[in-house]
Amino acid sequence: LVGSEMCIRDRLLVVRPHASDGSSFHFQRPMNLVSHHDKVLVHYTGRRLDGSIVGSSSQTGAVELQLGNGSVPPGLERALVGMRVGEKKSTLLRAKEAFGLRQKDLILRLDARNFPKETCPKVGQVLKMQNHDGAMLHVQVTEVTENEIVLDGNHPLAGLDVTFEIELIRIVDGNPPS
Repeated sequence: LVGSEMCIRDRLLVVRPHASDGSSFHFQRPMNLVSHHDKVLVHYTGRRLDGSIVGSSSQTGAVELQLGNGSVPPGLERALVGMRVGEKKSTLLRAKEAFGLRQKDLILRLDARNFPKETCPKVGQVLKMQNHDGAMLHVQVTEVTENEIVLDGNHPLAGLDVTFEIELIRIVDGNPPS
């Protein structure tokens, strides 16, 4: 911010922009609270409602998440905003706010003759495909018959409610994108 004062006082970022008319206003943001567009380091465990674990950072270590760019499920992002460093919480994410609802148009039924002879797709296998825009997509083989191969481009957890236990380790970057 050009022509402004910034300092950290009592763990708050204090910004005093100066307007061209000489007036100023005062903005304070808690430095230890997660805000939209922050990059954060978290430990997590995700579970289906039956208790089975779908993902955890316990084996891989804490993960960095960039908020505000669409890469974090919306419900998880909302749960993180406002958390304090060191805080732990458990949150239930309904399918729509987690990994989305299942979309029928992401299920592709392809003629098996269109696959190269040396290719033998197996149920459960994840393949990469390129869409019409050139973007790479991950699809899972869900059915293989003599005549047809069915691929599913939905996220594996699409359509499922999940719970996440999260612990905020650190706010890595509290600066919103410019």
